[in-house]
Amino acid sequence: MTEEEIEIIAQWIRKGSDFKLKVADLPPSDTLSQLAGKIFTAAEMAEYDFDEADPDVIEKLNTSNRVVMTEALGSPALSVNFFNSNLFQADQLKELSKVKKQVVTLDLAKMPIKDEDIKLINEFENLRRLNLSFTSITGATLPELSKLKFLKTLSLSGTKVNSDHLKQLQSFPQLKT
Repeated sequence: MTEEEIEIIAQWIRKGSDFKLKVADLPPSDTLSQLAGKIFTAAEMAEYDFDEADPDVIEKLNTSNRVVMTEALGSPALSVNFFNSNLFQADQLKELSKVKKQVVTLDLAKMPIKDEDIKLINEFENLRRLNLSFTSITGATLPELSKLKFLKTLSLSGTKVNSDHLKQLQSFPQLKT
């Protein structure tokens, strides 16, 4: 954890460790509000316009190489992380169809993802953060990601994506990073 994250937790504990405490409800002069404001943007703290996924469905989607979990207590947003590339198959993305509306973060770093798998990724309509670092993505199908109207962060380190491919990302409406 960073020093800032540790300090945020310390301030939260000083305030009574209330899981229902919302940074957005704190006055701007509050120390916790100021610290969190440096890390979280107002858009990230916004309410999502979709319902929570069934907890039983989420539990069944967790496997030996995939973790599906809520982004924060009380949030309907889900984060999906894949690991152990030897076990990965693109069909595992299809298995997430029951929660595709709730997935806002998808981490596929170091997985054997190929350009043709972008079509599967496009199914996650509320995706905000996508990590494709150290995958086999070439950049040829990056324009297809423009269908993800909420995509804010895209990680492409260690791929074959070149500067011409990156220029295509300038037209993405929400992409910031």
